[in-house]
Amino acid sequence: MKKALLTSIILILLTAVGLSAVSLPRAAIPVVSIEKVGENLKLDWEDITGAESYQIYEADTPQGPWTPIMPAVQTSEYLIPNPASKKFYCVSSIEADGPPVPEGFVFVEGGTFNHLNVDVTVASFYMNIYTVTQADYYDIIGYNPSFFDGNPDFPVERVSWVDAALYCNARSVAEGLTPCFSYVFEGVDYGTDPDYWYEKWTFDEYFLPFIICDSSANGYRLPTSMEWIYAAKGGNLTPASGYSIYAGSNVLDEVAWHSSNSGGTPHNVGTKLPNELGIYDMSGNIREWCWQASAPHLPEGEMPLYQPNHGGDFGSAGAEFCNIITGASAEHMGGSNRISGFRVVRSGL
Repeated sequence: MKKALLTSIILILLTAVGLSAVSLPRAAIPVVSIEKVGENLKLDWEDITGAESYQIYEADTPQGPWTPIMPAVQTSEYLIPNPASKKFYCVSSIEADGPPVPEGFVFVEGGTFNHLNVDVTVASFYMNIYTVTQADYYDIIGYNPSFFDGNPDFPVERVSWVDAALYCNARSVAEGLTPCFSYVFEGVDYGTDPDYWYEKWTFDEYFLPFIICDSSANGYRLPTSMEWIYAAKGGNLTPASGYSIYAGSNVLDEVAWHSSNSGGTPHNVGTKLPNELGIYDMSGNIREWCWQASAPHLPEGEMPLYQPNHGGDFGSAGAEFCNIITGASAEHMGGSNRISGFRVVRSGL
C-alpha cells in the first residue's frame, strides 16, 4: 500500500494553561477534538477518505521541525501518555493506494516554490531522511572510501559524483528495482550496468558527462538541485511565515554540525534536529552531491562536467556556507574529498 502524505494536516497545541490557536502550516486543516484523560491527552480527528492510517508528529514550535513520535495508527484517535507542556502536534493522513514508503524515506509532496525570484515546480518524490552512511555504502559497494572511517553511522565521504551514481544503480539492482543511470555515447545506449559501458567511459573527463538519468525509473538516484532545495525548505510543510535560513531552523547549532561545533570531524547522521519534513543534516555534517541533467551551452544528452554540491559540512564556517540557498557549489563529477557525500531519492515506488 502506498503511503503518501495527503494535504490534510491537523495541528494541535497543548500548553501548561490550556489550548490556544496557532499559525497553521501551509495547507493545514484544523479538524480535531482534544480531551484530557487523566494525565494523558486524547487526540481525535475526522476520518479522511482514502486514508489507510495516520502519522503523528510533535514539535516545540508551530514552525517545526516535526518529529514522528509513534508508528502510524489505523484509527482517527490516539492517546498521548503524559504529554509535555507546550508541545505542538501534527497529524497527517497516509493514503492507501500502493506500496509502503521504504524505511528511512519520507514522501515529499510536489509543489511550486520561488527560487531566486523564479517560480519552480517540483514533482512528488521520496527522499532518504539521512545521507548515505559508511555502513550503507559498504553493504552495497563492498568497501569504505571515507577518510573518517571506522564509524559505520558516519556519512560516507570521499566519494565522487560518479561513485554516488554507481551506488544508486548497484543498490537498485540489489533490491530488484529499475536503475536510473545509464551511459549513452555517440548514439549508442550502453544500458545501466557499468560493466558493459563504453570501454573509455572513465578514460578521461571527456567521456564522463554522457551518464544520463531516467528519473521515471523506480530505482535510486541523486536529487536534482531544485528537489534538494525544495526538500531542504520543508516542501509544502514550509510555514506560511516562510522557510528558515537553514534546513529546519534559523539557529544553526540546532540542525547542523559545522566548524564551530563539530571538532573538525563528521558525526553520526541524524543527531541534530530534522527539518519540517523529518529530513536530517541538510545544512551541515556533509555536503551532498545532486544531479543536473543539462545546461544551455551543452548539446542535448550531455550533462555538465561540474555537478551541483549542496548543504553545509562539518568544516563550514557560518551562515553563508550552511544556508539553504547560498550553501551550494559546482564540483568536478570525477573528483572527491572528505567533506562531500550524498543522499538518495526515488521518483516512485
